[in-house]
Amino acid sequence: MGSMQRRLGPNKVGYLGTLQAFADALKLIVKETIIPAHANSVLFFLGPIITLIFALLGWAVIPFGPGLAISDYNLGLLYSIAISSLGVYGLLIAGWAANSKYAFVGSLRSAAQLVSYELVLSSAMLIVLFITGFKATAVVFLFIWVRASFPRIRYDQLLQVCWMVLLPLVFAIIILVPCIIYSFDLLPFNLI
Repeated sequence: MGSMQRRLGPNKVGYLGTLQAFADALKLIVKETIIPAHANSVLFFLGPIITLIFALLGWAVIPFGPGLAISDYNLGLLYSIAISSLGVYGLLIAGWAANSKYAFVGSLRSAAQLVSYELVLSSAMLIVLFITGFKATAVVFLFIWVRASFPRIRYDQLLQVCWMVLLPLVFAIIILVPCIIYSFDLLPFNLI
């Protein structure tokens, strides 16, 4: 992934940039925490932690292999969708706790982007539901490759594509696939 970055750092950290993720995590951990003067410091600190906790809890039902899931719920898909939607509240809490209109508008923008453009968990769910075997690394790599290859689009364009194009397409697929399966069951002979 180091060759996809436009910066020089990822090409130099480890073999072909393989240690860049760890360097970025270390940088975020040791970075100085700046809390605005009029902010609610408790909520300002808890907001990102809430988002991180719910992002990690979503992985509990993802099977990493036969019998290799942290939790085996009967309704794992619904659990995953519910948990991933709760992470948005951490962003909103952090933006509101800053006691600044600009921070709050920024958190609203980030929350809308998170809902529209979720990657960490949707790739794994895509693999589990539609592609046999766990190949989430390849799908995540494909997402990152496409994202790094094309220029960033504006925020309004991103929301328009996600809500006006992709969402109706998903609903059409949700309706089309059961109809196709039902029509095969009505045929006098079995094609499979």
